[in-house]
Amino acid sequence: MPTVRRTQSYTPTEVVTDNRGNNANVDDYPDLVPPTRELLQQLGLPYVIENVPTAPLIDPITLCGEMFGLSVIRHRIFESNRPLQQLSHRPHRGRVAGYRHGQWFDGPYFAVYGDGGGKGTVAQWQKAMGIDWTDVRREIAEAIPPAYTEHIGRQLLNAIEVAA
Repeated sequence: MPTVRRTQSYTPTEVVTDNRGNNANVDDYPDLVPPTRELLQQLGLPYVIENVPTAPLIDPITLCGEMFGLSVIRHRIFESNRPLQQLSHRPHRGRVAGYRHGQWFDGPYFAVYGDGGGKGTVAQWQKAMGIDWTDVRREIAEAIPPAYTEHIGRQLLNAIEVAA
């Protein structure tokens, strides 16, 4: 995922960190989407760029855990030089489970991000994301749900087979 300056989804109260966990300013990160796209287009091969919903992608589709029956609301957008199917997005079914302001809220989703407590156990995060290969919170939080990858990957494989 190329970094995107000033479009990362965060609130003013959140601390932005770099990939080593150090505090960082979102303006410290260059917008790598355009040069990444240009390089991929020059290769002439099928490509996909994934990023947060506010990223400057061209004609992206949006995927959410709800589309795959996952217990996570994780909107991500995908741009490709091959047509991608946009799944229908049904309304979210309720609250994100966890503590807020000292009170526990029940819900069908888990907040899979950050290191703070009250957002579910590692096992709940793994199940919510459909991930079984790691039990490291930071790795789970940074991951893309495998269901998204499978949805995109099957379409790219089909496009390659049709073109062959």
